[in-house]
Amino acid sequence: MICCGLLFSILWIGSDSLWRATILQALILTAFTLNGAGRLYEGRPLIPRTPLNRPILVLILLMVFSYAVAWNKGLAFDAVIQLLICITGFFLFFDMNVKKKAQMRLVNWVGLITTGLCLYGLAIYFKVLDFPYWMRVCNLHHLSGPYANHNHMAGWVEMATLLYSGHCFIRRRSLLSTVTMYAMLGIMGLTLLLTQSRGGWTATGISILFMVSVAFFHRGFRLPKRYLAYVGAISLVAFFIALSFKPVTQRALSVIKDDGNRISGREIAWGGTIDMIKKHPLIGVGAGNYATMFTQFQPPGGIKRFYEAHNDYLQFTAELGILFIPVALMFIFVLFKTGFQKLNHPSRQIRWLTLGGMGGVLALLIHSTGDFNLQIPSNALLFTMLAAQVAAPAPKVKKYISEKHHD
Repeated sequence: MICCGLLFSILWIGSDSLWRATILQALILTAFTLNGAGRLYEGRPLIPRTPLNRPILVLILLMVFSYAVAWNKGLAFDAVIQLLICITGFFLFFDMNVKKKAQMRLVNWVGLITTGLCLYGLAIYFKVLDFPYWMRVCNLHHLSGPYANHNHMAGWVEMATLLYSGHCFIRRRSLLSTVTMYAMLGIMGLTLLLTQSRGGWTATGISILFMVSVAFFHRGFRLPKRYLAYVGAISLVAFFIALSFKPVTQRALSVIKDDGNRISGREIAWGGTIDMIKKHPLIGVGAGNYATMFTQFQPPGGIKRFYEAHNDYLQFTAELGILFIPVALMFIFVLFKTGFQKLNHPSRQIRWLTLGGMGGVLALLIHSTGDFNLQIPSNALLFTMLAAQVAAPAPKVKKYISEKHHD
């Protein structure tokens, strides 16, 4: 059922509306109830013990305090509920990733969902399909699929692509399975390219560099040096393919050209948000109250109203106060510390899927400096799934002779 929640979450603008978010929440709560009943029946605690329990508890307490001081209690209540739903999803995904078979099914499910999402987006982008409702929602110049914002489409695809890329190195497969797997990755890569999300490109590039560096220098992998040549050749081919798309080239050059791009708009939002933080440094303006309070800090003469800060860190700090910063740093430190510890596991599946999960988490953390993917329920849910995969304990190995026997 939680996998159905993942599928539903991307169908309509990332579940970024009241009725869509409500259905998604109902699916997650139902799955948590069924899973919790099973845990209690087996004599296990309802809430599993995870490395992130302390940061999660501190974050919940911070959100509750923020609700108490919020100007608009209704908006704050919605934000608290959304956080609790993400935490519920985290515990569900954590429980699934404890077992290797369930972990693999979950990764395959994410790969299939993302491939379908990409094919749908490509069909709309190249006008193979013409659904009037979606065409009114989507940005026709950038590939955005069922999302209203191409950056949010890129946010989902970048996380899923990096996670699924770890799938390639787990075990030997038949020719058909190998071709299918690489075709899926190619579709995801093409989709990410055509979203024309500069934040998505940057985040994905840095995360790929991170994963490649870990794979070549961490003692748990020991890849043959010829793989470095393969990665370089594939990267070079991908670069020239990207240059063959004129809209992509123009979009990349817009960073250094003054063509009215949205960077200046983001700077306006960032400046106003920093002023908001200076005005309410300790307690913030209240969870979920950013859009309401920002009107007091938006510079005059703006052509539009900002509902998000286009930087998740600034927005969360403005809403929750500066105490959010150490909580976020604690979460990131504990998560990546746990992930690096798992990279020494003898199972290739554990090592590579953990590395893929870390790459996906890193990508969205980077992308969040210039966008608001964590404000979108679908992307926040996938982020919690990746975090749960990294944080989940690796299955214990009593005895093994070689990796071949264990994998």
